[in-house]
Amino acid sequence: MSFTLSLDSLGLVAASLQKFRVPEIINCALGDKTATNSGVDYGTLASAMLLQLTDIPFQGLWGVQEYYIRRPVALLLDPKVQVEELNRYALARCLDKIHDFGPVRLYLMVAAYIAEVMGVNITELHCDSTSFHYDGETREELNCLLQAKMGYSRDHRPDLNQFILLMLVEPEIGLPVFAKALSGNISDKTSFLEVCEKDAALIKKQFQELSYFIGDSASCTSKIFDALHEKKLFIVTRVPDNLAEAKACFAYADAHEKDFVELEHEQRNDAYSALWYPDGTLFGYPVKMLVVKNESLKHTKDKRFRRLASQEQEQLNKKLKKLWTRPAKCELDAQKNLDEIRATCKLTTIVVDDTVKNMGYSHRGHPKPGEQQVVKSVGIKAHAEINDSAVADLVRQSLKFVIATTDVKRDWSMYELKAAYSRQSLVERDWRLSKNPKFFIDAFFLSKPSRINALLWLLSIAILVFVATGHMIDNVCRENNIEVPNPDLSSRKADTKLTFERVRQYFFNHHISIRVQDDLSIEVDNMTAVHKRIVEALGLDWSRMYDADYIKKTLSNHLVVKGPHI
Repeated sequence: MSFTLSLDSLGLVAASLQKFRVPEIINCALGDKTATNSGVDYGTLASAMLLQLTDIPFQGLWGVQEYYIRRPVALLLDPKVQVEELNRYALARCLDKIHDFGPVRLYLMVAAYIAEVMGVNITELHCDSTSFHYDGETREELNCLLQAKMGYSRDHRPDLNQFILLMLVEPEIGLPVFAKALSGNISDKTSFLEVCEKDAALIKKQFQELSYFIGDSASCTSKIFDALHEKKLFIVTRVPDNLAEAKACFAYADAHEKDFVELEHEQRNDAYSALWYPDGTLFGYPVKMLVVKNESLKHTKDKRFRRLASQEQEQLNKKLKKLWTRPAKCELDAQKNLDEIRATCKLTTIVVDDTVKNMGYSHRGHPKPGEQQVVKSVGIKAHAEINDSAVADLVRQSLKFVIATTDVKRDWSMYELKAAYSRQSLVERDWRLSKNPKFFIDAFFLSKPSRINALLWLLSIAILVFVATGHMIDNVCRENNIEVPNPDLSSRKADTKLTFERVRQYFFNHHISIRVQDDLSIEVDNMTAVHKRIVEALGLDWSRMYDADYIKKTLSNHLVVKGPHI
């Protein structure tokens, strides 16, 4: 009786794991045999979880065996592996082993090899972090500092505990070469400092040409500057607008507005301009500081600040109404109340429409003949108006930001320094990939923090492999004039970067499968000419995953013994 096995895009991911020697590196670090319950090596167990994580939303360790029932395990993992060996106990021990060895060390080992294969020369790294919410109860564990905690939520679930994942990304192809999981209440300033103090030496040892640590304003602290200086690393960072040094830069820029120079290499050279600030220092270190102005943000910023001004106006009018409906006892108190409200104005001004003194006698009963009336209460009728001048000033100021670097000996051009900082957006691309619900998880289904630590390591490895493979796919498709249709079946634009996620989706949507006939012959169904050209262009590691002869050779023993459960 014939049957089919789902292959889809799993062959692409499995081939990438083999090409980058991920299972081999894991086995070299952890040992090639699990202790009990399974003879499957740790590299294969980790690969099994990686393939599932990148194919469907995470179902927990109990769902791995069921997931592989109708998939070619021998092809994707190892010809010796049986589905029954992928049990939750073996997988859990694999996660424990990863945690015990050290996810940071293990990740660096894999990342260093992939960087070498990709020919990436790492001289600068960009730092950023994101959070993943956790539905379970918080738990402490011996020998594990990682804990689920409440904190600033990047995935819009402030009501839940969370974990933090921090990454360092190289800028050439956006390869994340460092990853570390942290407790959910750790701020960026604290996590960036921890990396600089505890991990920078290990990173520097792995990537000896590393010179620059690049981060957003959270990395601009005296302790981080000190830690990087000790490790002989330079920093490129944005200076927080509220620092005295940044305010001095803005004042200098306002006084030298005519000296701004357009950044000629920018795609929109009418948008960006910059100005050097002379003789800058930060936290006692000499720095080069560049004031950058982005005129393209003017409309967006004006819209934003006018919305804030309208909100301020509405709040003030509610307060001003009480000055009329609840008048003060005397003119001095009325003016004091008005001044207190006026002091809160940022983007508005207060206009007094009328002041009414309510007169009366100082006592009850009938007044004496000729008795003069006194002021009983004072009401002020006023309203708030948007201060167009204040809004314009704030918009103008918000278009500027300050970039600083401790590498004062380098002959930086304005464009070079600005471009070095702007490559920070590469980290955001990796975060978007990790938040894709089809790519990973909506919430954690593990209870032990140490296993969650290992699970976040798996996520980081998946992102690393995806970015590297995506770069390879984009290159070979351009070189071989291979056009992958968009999901709406239109042709891919030549200037659009082709990602691994898009190609994986293209394979998945065609439901590529392995059909095993009664005579045990094998056919690969739903492979189009584009699919074949992509895997052939990538090389043997990928093409053989979709080659019927190779598949039959790999699965031959399993076909006779196990039937569809291979």
